[in-house]
Amino acid sequence: MDMQVTPDIKTLSDPEFLAERARVRDALDDGASPDTTGADALIRAWKVSSKRTEQIAADLARKIGAGQLHRWDEMPGQAVLAAEYDVAERTITTVKSLLAVHGFLTLENGRYYVA
Repeated sequence: MDMQVTPDIKTLSDPEFLAERARVRDALDDGASPDTTGADALIRAWKVSSKRTEQIAADLARKIGAGQLHRWDEMPGQAVLAAEYDVAERTITTVKSLLAVHGFLTLENGRYYVA
């Protein structure tokens, strides 16, 4: 039986993952474009994924990369995004977690902001 991989405590504590996330964040902080951090390849992979969460994550990540969502902008609420993408709010929670795990969003005081 195949299990779907979603961001969880094991992923968040993985040393290789943590090192890569730190490298990407440092590169972005230094003014690197997503193409130079490997984020573009990740977005392309999400876009063609069969998982709806990854497809939505790709769309939101592209909006961040295109400047439609700016650094430190608060992300729209669960209900707003769920209605926009015609999915359950829990799906949006998973999408935001996925984007945060990969450095696109940051969680501050219970709210997600563009990283």
